[in-house]
Amino acid sequence: MIKVWILRTDSMGDPLGQHDWEKRMTKERWEHIKKLPRPKDRIQSAAAGLLLSHALKDCGISDVSRGFYRGEDGKPFRKDICFNLSHSRNRIVCVVSDRPVGCDVQSIVSESDHFLSRFYSEEERTYVCRAESRKERARRFTRIWTLRESYAKMTGEGIVKTMGRISIRMGQPVRVYDRGILQPVKMFLCEQNDAVIAVCGSEMPEMLFETIWTKL
Repeated sequence: MIKVWILRTDSMGDPLGQHDWEKRMTKERWEHIKKLPRPKDRIQSAAAGLLLSHALKDCGISDVSRGFYRGEDGKPFRKDICFNLSHSRNRIVCVVSDRPVGCDVQSIVSESDHFLSRFYSEEERTYVCRAESRKERARRFTRIWTLRESYAKMTGEGIVKTMGRISIRMGQPVRVYDRGILQPVKMFLCEQNDAVIAVCGSEMPEMLFETIWTKL
C-alpha cells in the first residue's frame, strides 16, 4: 500500500497567526516552526506537518501528535507506518506506506554541466543531452534528479551517499541500478507543469490525492 498526497500552499498564510495549528502537529515541529526567521520557511514546515497529520489520519492513525522517533540520521519515523515528505516552492508531497518509501518534488531547473559531468551516469547524461530543446533538456535533467532523490530517501542513505553509485534508466518502467545491480523497486513519476514528483517503493502508488491547505 502506497498513497501519495500533494498539497498546494499558494494562498497559505504565516502559521504563527494560526494558533489552532499548534494542536494539529507534533510539539517538536511547532517549536521548530517558531524558530524559523522567514515566513516562507514557516509556511513550508507547517504545511508539511498538516499534510502528514492528514495523511496519517486517512490511514487510520488518529493520534498524530505522538509516536514519532528519531533515527540515527536524525530523520523522524514511526514504528507503525512508513512515511516521507518533500517540498519545493509551493508544493508539499507526502507519501505513506507499510514498507520503506521515498518521495521527492523538484521545480523544473536548467541542467547543470557540473552536475551532469560529475554525478550523472553516462546513460543519464545521454538521456538529458539528446533532448530536442532546452526546455525538454531541463525537464529531463530534473526527472533524473528527482528519481535519484526518491530512491536515496527510500533507502535512508540520502543523496550524498548514493550520488556516485546509482543510475536511472528511463523507460516503461523506470529502472534504478545501484552499483550496477538492478534494484527490485518501483519508481513512479508525475509531472505538473513546473514541477516533477517522484516516488520510490516496493510497488506503484495505489492512490494519489491533490488538495489545498484549507481542506486539511
